[in-house]
Amino acid sequence: MSAPLRLTVAEYDAMIQCGAFEHLWQKHIELINGELRQKPAPTPYEAHLITSMNRWAFRSLHSNSVSVQSRLPLSFDPLDSEPEPDLALTIDRSYHDKHPLAEDVYLIVEVADVT
Repeated sequence: MSAPLRLTVAEYDAMIQCGAFEHLWQKHIELINGELRQKPAPTPYEAHLITSMNRWAFRSLHSNSVSVQSRLPLSFDPLDSEPEPDLALTIDRSYHDKHPLAEDVYLIVEVADVT
């Protein structure tokens, strides 16, 4: 009997670095609870809400301590997850060597019109 192959965040990131998912460039893939999940493209209404939220966040948050991110990875190692929420407010610092961790996040918003 076979079992699903579960990935850690480190394994998932290594696979991305090696180009393991380049052939899937049209599919939006996330690591959720150790499983690869395909995130559907936003509907026009969802895209409108995401754009409106991001516009609000950029205009409203005049602070050097908050960064506005949209559909970028967050790293939740203990949960074997690297979601890409529609909006995330994080501590404003350089993430050139790692994605923001749970303790770096102030707010996460995921928009869903249907699911």
